[in-house]
Amino acid sequence: MLIKTLYEGHYRALEEDFLELTRCLRKEEKQFTVISAGTGQLDRLRRLLLSDADTGIIGGIEFLPGIRHLAQKISPVPLPAEKVSHSDRTLFTLHAMKAVNEGEPLFDLRENTETAHSMGTFFESLFEHGITPELYDITSISLSGGQSITEKTVGRILGSYDIERRKGYLSCGDMILEQDISGVVQGTYIFYGFYDLNPSQRRFLKRFCNSAEEVFWFSPVSGNSHWSSIYKRTSQLLQNMGIGSLIRSGNRMQMNSFAAFFEALADQSIPAVPVKGFRITAVSGEIGACRAALGRIVEMNIEEGIDLRRIAVVRRKQEGESLVRLAHHEGVPVNAPLKTKLSSLPAGSLVLNLLRAIGTGFYYVHIQNLLASGIFVDELAADPLEIVDVAENSGIRMGLQRWRDWYSTAREKNRLVSFLRKLDTFFSGLPPVALASEYLEHLRNFFEETVSGSIPLSIRDSLFDPREFTFSGEISLPQVSDALRLNYQTRDIVLRPADPEGFRVVTIEKIRGSLFDSILLMDMEEGIYPGSPDEDPRLSEELRTRLQMALKTERETEDGFLLRQAGEAAGKSLDIIFRQTDSEGAEISPSPFISNLVHLDNSSGKAAWFVTGSSSPLSQMAGGAHPGQKRVLAAGNGDYPVDPMFSRAYAAEHSRMNYGGFDCYDGIVSSSPVKLDRISPTLLEDYMRCPFALLMSSKGWKIRRTELTEIGTSPDPMIRGLVIHAALEEIVKEQGFFPTEKRVDDILREQASGHSLEGRLGSELFADIFIEKQKQIILSSLSQLAAKGWKYKGSEVSLEGSLGDMPIGGRIDLIMEDNASNLILLDLKTGSLPGKRGTTEGRHFQLPFYYQLAAQNYPGRNVASAAYVSVSERKPGKLMSFTGDEMENLMKSVSFNAHRIVSMIREGLFPPVPTVKCDYCDYSGICRRNPFSRIKAKVKSDKRMEMFAGMVLKK
Repeated sequence: MLIKTLYEGHYRALEEDFLELTRCLRKEEKQFTVISAGTGQLDRLRRLLLSDADTGIIGGIEFLPGIRHLAQKISPVPLPAEKVSHSDRTLFTLHAMKAVNEGEPLFDLRENTETAHSMGTFFESLFEHGITPELYDITSISLSGGQSITEKTVGRILGSYDIERRKGYLSCGDMILEQDISGVVQGTYIFYGFYDLNPSQRRFLKRFCNSAEEVFWFSPVSGNSHWSSIYKRTSQLLQNMGIGSLIRSGNRMQMNSFAAFFEALADQSIPAVPVKGFRITAVSGEIGACRAALGRIVEMNIEEGIDLRRIAVVRRKQEGESLVRLAHHEGVPVNAPLKTKLSSLPAGSLVLNLLRAIGTGFYYVHIQNLLASGIFVDELAADPLEIVDVAENSGIRMGLQRWRDWYSTAREKNRLVSFLRKLDTFFSGLPPVALASEYLEHLRNFFEETVSGSIPLSIRDSLFDPREFTFSGEISLPQVSDALRLNYQTRDIVLRPADPEGFRVVTIEKIRGSLFDSILLMDMEEGIYPGSPDEDPRLSEELRTRLQMALKTERETEDGFLLRQAGEAAGKSLDIIFRQTDSEGAEISPSPFISNLVHLDNSSGKAAWFVTGSSSPLSQMAGGAHPGQKRVLAAGNGDYPVDPMFSRAYAAEHSRMNYGGFDCYDGIVSSSPVKLDRISPTLLEDYMRCPFALLMSSKGWKIRRTELTEIGTSPDPMIRGLVIHAALEEIVKEQGFFPTEKRVDDILREQASGHSLEGRLGSELFADIFIEKQKQIILSSLSQLAAKGWKYKGSEVSLEGSLGDMPIGGRIDLIMEDNASNLILLDLKTGSLPGKRGTTEGRHFQLPFYYQLAAQNYPGRNVASAAYVSVSERKPGKLMSFTGDEMENLMKSVSFNAHRIVSMIREGLFPPVPTVKCDYCDYSGICRRNPFSRIKAKVKSDKRMEMFAGMVLKK
């Protein structure tokens, strides 16, 4: 059956012809079915038909929101549509990859669950586009360079994946479209809004039209427009089937000014801006963008009287949730539910931490995280810090048998003992391999027995949903653990339902064909409009082309047309919101679609349609109608509530962005807690690294952070340094620079035992790996130093002296003598060597202090040199040395800087001014260094901190 009439044009023009056609069909008393490209278009057409009906009632019309729904309707056995779960994607692929042979691509990754999940998601995208294993294989063979070994392997995995998929699922979208159509499909069918069908849809449509009685087609793209490239495949299909008549609907009616604006963007760099209802707003960060959007929505609703249901915000899918969260928080009605991932709920986190604890040999950190969920029944609800105390006191880090020995002999039978016994019983009942349903049953039983009854049944059912695991084969516990994790991380849980009276948040694909009073178009930044198709190394550009998938070269045209359709959906106003910076303050470029307009406005500054949103954190965070936000704004005007804590909190945040200098909220204290009876070089260097970190440390307020050390083959840097220092000093004292390998091994093991290394690492194997590695580093370092001919004089030598009127002290790692009995001072570094410039400029104090102390404590002895020695894998034995004369020349600047720092410490100046990276700082969680740009500005304006000018890190 040919297409009786093809209508082409923009949506408002198509609607006129659609109404005219349906009037004729109703007059002829024909029943007909409308198939639209989405629910938004369907709702619009339904309202148009209701308005057009004299009685306000329409009958004999069926509405279907997509071609798949049509396939379901005419199927002999209609089934609800299914989607392959993320768990099954992983397990199907793992099973399929078992057939990959050694030497083939992906062989080394065949048991990697992350790779399996990624590939399973890739396969699902192929099926969604109508690409079957047979089509993939035939197409890749026909490539100009032939089928590569990777394409052949991926094709084989895809075929095996498809077999498993069809065992567990009967009605995925592609399967529904593949079903045969038997006999004549009676009735009239109107296809509305389709212009770029995928291969699966085209195959179905061809079969359907050969069986249908009467078909009409409404396309929002004309074959002679500059958008025709994205319509060409569908247009060709329609022509091949035959077109009875063609009506250019768009020739009889102009588009609205917003659609015309985007239409013109394809041809002009700076098109005419709509006269009324158009605005571009530049904002800072994601919160700034959401604040601008929400503020505009409230303004239109209250001041302009626009019904919230007639306002739509268009966002790219991954960006929409933050706006929805803000709207729910501030009580602005929004027709979108408040959602979170199952993994972020305490119940989901509990299950995942349970599996992590098992997978890491019951490492104490994961047991601590498990207890921290806070939802266990009272008799098992041990304090999470109890397991940390046991680990510290007993030396146990991991190993079920070790925990079993501990709880079996524990004097006090408390909650922790009960919990560990329960954990032991659960694990002991787990089979090494089983069906996924068996593991889910074990997990659910443990959950029901140990967790309080406050968790809703719907959450419990979501945690252990057997429908997420249709894979019929046996799997291991690690595999089910990874599959569950991927499922929890992708599964949405609704915390608060959508409000049907609220504004809409939709993707740009779903706004097509709709009509709202006002559209707010967000995310107009480079990389989002136009976006980039997901690149995949398994698909070459030629293969993508042959499979008719999205290409980089087509994305700008596709997004340009989507924007044109968004413009059509705006009845009275269109707001474009784009971010100038991200949440970290990094600059973002506007979308190429609007960049010329933005730059034009920046140069003239006169365009009334261009607005710059506030970048103030106060305005962004407290600009809503929530009672707490109102109190914040009132506080900004001096109206503080009774609670002084609130007043202090507001003053602290106001101070954060005041660039006038540091104050009491930034570590400026009235009384310094740091003892200055004897000044060490370490104290001065700690201050120079970051004054705030010094204040928090054991030298200041003694803030203790609970370490959550992960399992590894090396301890934390402090313990590592202690072990290596002590071992190397003992080796040099005993055997000089020519020790035997066995003696180095013995001494390292003695020091490792003394520092409980095995207990800290949680495994004898890890301790052996560490010792073997450090043994080779020490031997390499000593062999480099052996040529110097130095003799051992002392190690860990503590000396006291003075620097002017300042009492100083220090402990020198090694003191050696050369052949002329001159002293050589060595400071061991297990990490990177300090920069030489820091020492010559008087900012590194260790070697100068050691030189001063040796000169005072060894009168009559010449200090020939002082040096840093690298005891590291990259540069074993490397020296950074200074002669005695060089040291003497540095002492004036060293003394000046040392006295200056001591004065600053006495004054209580401890702001967060890092001169080294903060990555491993214990106190970054309580530090006010962010936003980082403010630190440099504050240092510049605070004369007390001018010593740090030019030294602050950029980020």
